[in-house]
Amino acid sequence: MAPSAKSPYHHGNLREALVAGARAILEKDGLNALSLRGVAREVGVSQAAPYHHFKDKDALLDAVAAAGFQDFTEGQAQASKAADLPTRAMDLGLAYVSFATTNPALFQLMFGREIMAASGSNELQEASGKSFGYISDVCSKITKMRGTSDQGDNLAMAAWSLVHGLSTLLVNQRISEATSGDPEFDAMVRGALVHLFPEFSMQDHAEL
Repeated sequence: MAPSAKSPYHHGNLREALVAGARAILEKDGLNALSLRGVAREVGVSQAAPYHHFKDKDALLDAVAAAGFQDFTEGQAQASKAADLPTRAMDLGLAYVSFATTNPALFQLMFGREIMAASGSNELQEASGKSFGYISDVCSKITKMRGTSDQGDNLAMAAWSLVHGLSTLLVNQRISEATSGDPEFDAMVRGALVHLFPEFSMQDHAEL
């Protein structure tokens, strides 16, 4: 969930307030509208204040993307609680696409070629690295269940490609206008994933 604009801050958490303010501008007005001065106005501090935490706009964008990956990973953690492996894979895929469509500008920043290629931020690299772990883990366990343990990496890459591609198409409004929480949205995501995870019971999901 994107933070609200004009978020107040208290002494000691200016950095977090600046990141929240930048994310609010990003989702409201887009990447081109983001600047250190604009974020200072959003948070209600002097124009010099952001420079105590970020040397330039790129450093701020790194921090925003890292915070996005942290939120994304928390969502993946929540989605990975199902004991049944195919259901867990479905829930992870649904959480992935839901995050993207709920936070479209942030999602595009997080996975943008420019920021991932140019960033030297350890925080960003660590946060982004964790995001693939849940998909990789469940795919590894599913291939063991299938007796094809050596195919875990291939299944994980296929699953990631599918949910990321679907997310991108939805964010760019190239396919359905269904949104997270709609029955149509749920059916669309699960309907795509069932081809990778046929073990998922169709009896309780007749709409697929």
